Amino acid sequence: MAVFTEIRHEGFAERGYEISDDIWVPKTFLDIETLSLVGSPLTVIGLLRGGPEVRATQLYLLDEEGEKNLLERFLELTDGGDVVTYNGANFDIPFINQRLRYHGLKPFSPELHIDLYLTAKKRFQGKVPSLKQSFLEKHFLGIERVDDVPSRFVPQYYQNFLYDGDTESLEKVLKHNFYDITGLANLYLHIEQSLF
Repeated sequence: MAVFTEIRHEGFAERGYEISDDIWVPKTFLDIETLSLVGSPLTVIGLLRGGPEVRATQLYLLDEEGEKNLLERFLELTDGGDVVTYNGANFDIPFINQRLRYHGLKPFSPELHIDLYLTAKKRFQGKVPSLKQSFLEKHFLGIERVDDVPSRFVPQYYQNFLYDGDTESLEKVLKHNFYDITGLANLYLHIEQSLF
């Protein structure tokens, strides 16, 4: 998890990472973090772009007023191309579009959206004890998340950062999101290879 850029914008920040994994597919792997399930701002958008130059980017909120700027930057980074999520058809994409509507911005509509959760559900439900992304990463890829914050605690950690300036809490959330996007990319490659 080597950070190579960190840029602060008005109300949000953009962090770039060096990625050593060989994610050869030209797709964008997307995961978001929020303060609650509905009506609250997006706090983190994680993007991993595969292809010849693999790179990961996280956009994260510095204050709630920065959400519109964060979303505008998100639209710039994701203009065109295929997007892969895990349960994004039910959560990530509708949540993003709800926040875009709230700010009067154009909707996010990728050329193709692949929800890997739906693929996993068709292929593995009843064959493995859990369809949680982290379980499938461990089961199929042997990926063990180290010091990962459970998803249910992510909103509280982010609130600790927004309201108390707790940068340690912020780093835990960003690490969790980083695990989500890199794990998603590697899981996608595993499942894609097993299909063809």
